[in-house]
Amino acid sequence: MHRLVQLTMHMWLETHGQVEQWKEKFIGSLCQEFPTGEYENWEKCRLLFPHVKCAISQLPESRESLLEWAALLYRGAWYASESGQIADVREMALKSRKQRKKLLGVKDEEFLESTRILAKAYFLEGWLGEAERLQLQVIETRKIMLGDDHPDTLTSMVNLAETYGAQVWVI
Repeated sequence: MHRLVQLTMHMWLETHGQVEQWKEKFIGSLCQEFPTGEYENWEKCRLLFPHVKCAISQLPESRESLLEWAALLYRGAWYASESGQIADVREMALKSRKQRKKLLGVKDEEFLESTRILAKAYFLEGWLGEAERLQLQVIETRKIMLGDDHPDTLTSMVNLAETYGAQVWVI
């Protein structure tokens, strides 16, 4: 859509008090359509990812839409990290994590997943100390919530081991 048409539409929506309604509809529809970042979903993710990037700045007001927005940004960060779009991972993961912490608390699995993907963003950027700090938080919480032998706890330990391995190469 041409930029002038976008501006005109936005002004019309503002004048009629419908910006928030359409923002929430946009986020809800995109959240429903944008899949996880697994390889078999990459084609659909690739097509929708520009819209996810646009949604970064569309912070909604309602709790339900905020949760959808956080889920959308989490899945966007997942896809970006898996497909090598490192520049987009951190911003999406930070915003997702912040909203999930605020709305769900630090012991919620969705918050832990956002923390995990943020740690991965830091790892990919070479911020190994920050990645380690977040990975340790995820492991500690998952041990308490899920137990030492749960697959998610063990996967978190593998992620931390990879960070330790990368730190050895940096030294």
